[in-house]
Parts: sequence; structure tokens; C-alpha cells
Amino acid sequence: MVDFTTDLAKRNNHMRQHREALRQATSKFHPPVRLLALNWNMDKPLAMVHRLCADRVFSRGENHQTLRADTVAKYHEDVIWQFIRDREELANNEVDDIIDMEVEATLESALARAVDGCVQILGYERPSQESIDEAVRVAQEYVPKAKKANEKGKKVPEPRYYGILPEIDLLDVVSTRLDEAEDVPVNGRAFWRALVGDGRVTNRPHVTFVHKHNLPGQMELWERCRDIHLMSGPPFFSFNLGHLLWNDRVMALTVEDFSLAAPDDSADAHPGHEGQVFVSQLHEDIRNVLHITVGTADRDIQPVEAKALVEAWRKGERTGIGSLEIEGVSAKGRIKGLTS
Repeated sequence: MVDFTTDLAKRNNHMRQHREALRQATSKFHPPVRLLALNWNMDKPLAMVHRLCADRVFSRGENHQTLRADTVAKYHEDVIWQFIRDREELANNEVDDIIDMEVEATLESALARAVDGCVQILGYERPSQESIDEAVRVAQEYVPKAKKANEKGKKVPEPRYYGILPEIDLLDVVSTRLDEAEDVPVNGRAFWRALVGDGRVTNRPHVTFVHKHNLPGQMELWERCRDIHLMSGPPFFSFNLGHLLWNDRVMALTVEDFSLAAPDDSADAHPGHEGQVFVSQLHEDIRNVLHITVGTADRDIQPVEAKALVEAWRKGERTGIGSLEIEGVSAKGRIKGLTS
């Protein structure tokens, strides 16, 4: 995701066509224009990037012209996902200079990095710390003079399922473990290479608790998930990865030791009562099939087959199922209502 230091950049610029339009719009300016990009590093798990951005939108509340927090349906989270999915990485030849930014940075540290970059690249005199602090204060107190009206009557899609978006990098987790292991069956490595080569590794890993197809039988669980999802400060949950499983159709990771994240797991961890109650009421039958679908062999195979794979393996069925223990990998995430 990229920001440009020019008033002409008050538009989306996360895609190449937008950046090319900006280049064209400034190509005949005199004196010549140089494009300087603040390029936000996206090498973190996408669930983490989404969570950080969504929390910031929620924190600023109504103080934006267009993207404002939806405290009921959380529609703003879908908008952020769309930006993340559609983004195209910035190439060096698209701009004249780049300042690399970190998505995890606070407003203060992000501004300091941008100032340092501008001073180095443009040769400006560095502003005083008092001026920088004042800029932070003004940004935090900003209230737009005009706001785009919300679309009345817009139907927000109902969640198809509720689950956790774990903040992990599947490619890194699985590749690292397969590289380290010496006794991985040949078909396991081959399946993984095919998933990677065909682009079939799940790009938004999730752990499903309840699907709308389970209703009305699991309505109570559905409602508990919905209540957590709608919280303004939802808790983090944590778990360990147990085993990597596969057959000739699907690959999955089992989830173990699901619990409320301890306060020292993260500065944002939430030890609230609601999270503790959710964990205590989660039935063993649900716990035993919690998993992350890593990928399917082709698009005609439904990801739900991963649940059946885990279920069979838990019952001791081993014919046609490969497995590899995952050692020392944990993850955290929040419960979300998801549509895709």
C-alpha cells in the first residue's frame, strides 16, 4: 500500500493503474515533478495487517471523509480486505524515490521515519521535535469538514461462518517444517510443491468454529461468536499447531490447546470475561475438528474436506493420510464473521 506526497494522490494508489495515472497526470509539469512514495511494508501475515488497519479505523471513529468505522456490521473491515486483496506491489521504476514504512509502527514512529526519509532524499532541513510533535497532535485532532454520506439501505452481507483469522504465514510455517524434517513422505513434499506452484495455498488462513450450514443446530455457538465479533475491543485467542495432514486432495493443519491469549502474549491481548466464557463453553466435539485448511489440489475440491480429513485422523484412521508433527509453532487471532 503506497502513499504519495502530492495533493494529486487523493485517490486509491494501491494498484499499478492508479500509480500510472498519477505519473501521467504529472508528466508535463514544470518544473519536472519527482514522485516520492511512502511504501508500507506488507511482509507481515495479512490477518495482522488487516487487524492493525481495522483497529486504526475504529479508533478514529467518524474522523474521515469516507472510510468510517461501522460498529454494528463492521463493513469497514470488508473494505480493508478488498484493498489488501487487490493491492499490487510497488516496483522501483514506478516512482523516483521510495521511503519504506512499517505497518506496525505507531503514528509517532511512522512520522519520524517519513521525516528522516524526506530529509535524506529531498535535502530539506529537519524540522524540530516540537514541530513534529505538533504535527502529530494536529493529525490526531483532525475532523473532516465534509463527509461522504453513508449509503442508506446498503445491504451488508451476513457472515457465512465465524472463525479466527490467525496471524501466521502459512508459506513460511509449512515450508520451514518440511525443510527441517528428514522423514517426510515423498507424496507430502510433492503435494506441497504443487500447492505452491499452482498458487493454491490458502491466502487468508482461518479456523472455522461454526458455518451457517450448521444452523439451527449450532445456533448457540453462532450467537456466541457473533457477540465476540461485535465487541469494540474483542479478545485475542491463541493456539498451537499440532500436525500437518494431507491426502491426495487436501492439506490441513490441526489446532491444539485453544485458549484465551494471556495478557503478556501481546500488548493488545484482552483478558476479558467474554473470552474466558467462550473458551470454557467450547464443546470438545468442536475443539477436535479445529483446523486450518492449507490448500486443495484443485478448485473443484471444497475446502471443507479438510475437516473430514482431520476428523478421520483424530479417530485413528491412517490409510491414505500423511502426517508430520509441527513443533513449537503457536498463533493468535480474533474471532470474525466472514463472508468468503
